[in-house]
Amino acid sequence: MKRLQILSAIAILMAVFCAGKAQSPIATWSFNENTGTTTTDGVGGVTGTLMGSATWSDDAFTGTSVLLNGTTDYVEMDSSTITDQLRQADNFALTAYFKTNHLVSGQQHILWIGNTAGNGWGPESEINITIGHFNTAFGAPVLTFYFGSGDVGDKDQIHIVVQNPEGLDSTSWHHIAGVVSDANTDQAFGEFYLDGNLLTPMTTDQTTYAQADMADSAIDRASWNSGLLVGVGGNKSQRFFDGRIDNVKIYTDYLDAAAVNKDLVSSAKQVFKDNGDMIFPNPVTQNIVYLKNYSSVLTAELLNMDGTVVKKFEIHSSAINLTGINSGVYLMKLNGTNHEMTMQKIVKL
Repeated sequence: MKRLQILSAIAILMAVFCAGKAQSPIATWSFNENTGTTTTDGVGGVTGTLMGSATWSDDAFTGTSVLLNGTTDYVEMDSSTITDQLRQADNFALTAYFKTNHLVSGQQHILWIGNTAGNGWGPESEINITIGHFNTAFGAPVLTFYFGSGDVGDKDQIHIVVQNPEGLDSTSWHHIAGVVSDANTDQAFGEFYLDGNLLTPMTTDQTTYAQADMADSAIDRASWNSGLLVGVGGNKSQRFFDGRIDNVKIYTDYLDAAAVNKDLVSSAKQVFKDNGDMIFPNPVTQNIVYLKNYSSVLTAELLNMDGTVVKKFEIHSSAINLTGINSGVYLMKLNGTNHEMTMQKIVKL
């Protein structure tokens, strides 16, 4: 009960704080250069360098993306400014779009910051957003959000493991977000989102590392000596990402669910023309469609043109995943919070 009261108080304070303060990233890498071996932060000008044989790909969420081969490739950002800000931030968030080539083996770091003395998963202090887990007892697919020291049995860690998250596949672009609040206290709290949906951590303990979304003691960040690493971690020798990464952002604000979804949709709006519809893009080209205002929608139904229900969705985010739906013309029925209903024709290519 005490924990619930604490979390409720945190949520209320964060909601009040965020209502009066717009969340803007301190760094963004869109990977739209499409030439050379460097990428530039669109906010602060921090340079990232493509390492190994990393290159550009036209298969991207917006513009071009960075393509990593899973064995030698990654992108390394200059550590001089971003890491310093993250060491001190009381609240922060890391977000990105990714499209992986596989989900079934090993660990693929999407984003990583920390102490490079280790192999990318403890015992040195670090933060990572990862496909997979070093403990294969969890099975696959798994998503992990980690912030802590990595020492076995220590309480100074946020360790969120999510097995088989709904909608995760290796054919679509997905939005990922790791959020930390009260990072300077002994009750730092973590939240993990996939495609705008808040993920529920596993409760079964299948690892010697305690799983928790709240730390019981302060988490050290003073030893962080890396910049942001995209697609690898630690000493940069393993846990390589196999696939494409796009639109990486760093915030030194708390992002609630609405702010995470704003981050998700803001990238989508850069690419897909706003035709005034509630649902975009249309036609659907990458399995996922987006709602401009998900908070006003309770459920959605995908219908054939004869009115037959193909699939029903509970709406908790801006993204609706249509993976597995055949190409064709459909009606999407949106059922609103005030009993209103909207119908829109969509085409899935």
